[in-house]
Amino acid sequence: MPTKMEHEMFCSLCRSRLVAGPDHRYETLGEHVCNPNGARPSRPTLICPNQSCQASWAKIFWAEDGEGPTTTARSFQCIVH
Repeated sequence: MPTKMEHEMFCSLCRSRLVAGPDHRYETLGEHVCNPNGARPSRPTLICPNQSCQASWAKIFWAEDGEGPTTTARSFQCIVH
């Protein structure tokens, strides 16, 4: 049986396979709709391992279900290719 963070998801910028990253507190889409002011638990994330990728140096992460991308940076302009 697959472990919690096994996946086949890829970076939307460089197409590298995403790897497990540090836990972050973030709001899911469901929480945003149903409970926008509630507390957010620390959750697992996925990150791009490619150090030359914009997603990596901008500290972008994806939720373990693929929701995202999200960043912890205060200001970031996402460039979509």
